[in-house]
Amino acid sequence: GISLVLLAGIIYSFIFGMGRFTESEREKEDTATQAVKILFEMDTLVNEYTLNPSQRIAGQWRDKHAELENRLSTEIFENIPAEQELVDKMRQKVPMLKSSFEELAVVNERVVKSMDTEIVRNRLVGQLSESGNRTVETALLLTERLRVREARIQALLNSIGIIIVIIALSIGYFGSRVLIQNILSP
Repeated sequence: GISLVLLAGIIYSFIFGMGRFTESEREKEDTATQAVKILFEMDTLVNEYTLNPSQRIAGQWRDKHAELENRLSTEIFENIPAEQELVDKMRQKVPMLKSSFEELAVVNERVVKSMDTEIVRNRLVGQLSESGNRTVETALLLTERLRVREARIQALLNSIGIIIVIIALSIGYFGSRVLIQNILSP
C-alpha cells in the first residue's frame, strides 16, 4: 500500500518536474528565436532607411532595438555557461548596432550631401549589416544549441519515464504475486 503511494508520488513528481523543465527550455528557445526574428526585422528596416530615410522608419528601428535589448536582458540563460557566453556576445554587439544606426541617422539628416557623406553613409550601412549578420549567426547558433540540448534532455526524460513505468509494473507484478501467495497459503 505505502510503496504504491510512494511510487505514485515519485511518478507525479517526475511528470510535474519534466513539464516545468521543458517549459523552461522552450522559453529559452523562444527567446533566441525571437532575437533572430527581431534582428532580421532590424536589417529590413536599415535597408528601408537607407533607401528612404524617415523618422518613422528610424523610430521603428529604435523600437526593435529596444525590444532586442529587452529580450537579451533576461536571465534565463544564467545557469548554462555555453549558452550564456553566446548571449553575452549578442549583448556586446547590440550597442554597436545602435551606435552605427545613430551615426547613420545623423549622416542622413545632413542637408548638404557630398561624396564624403555618401562614403560615410555606405561605411555605416556596411557596419550595421556586418554587425547584424554576426549577431544573427550567434543567435542562430544559440537556437541550434538549445534545440539539440532540448532533444537530448527529452530523450533522457523519456528513458527515465520508461524505467519508472517498468519499476512500477515490476512492483505491481511482484506485489500481486506476494498477495496471491498469501491468499493461497493456509
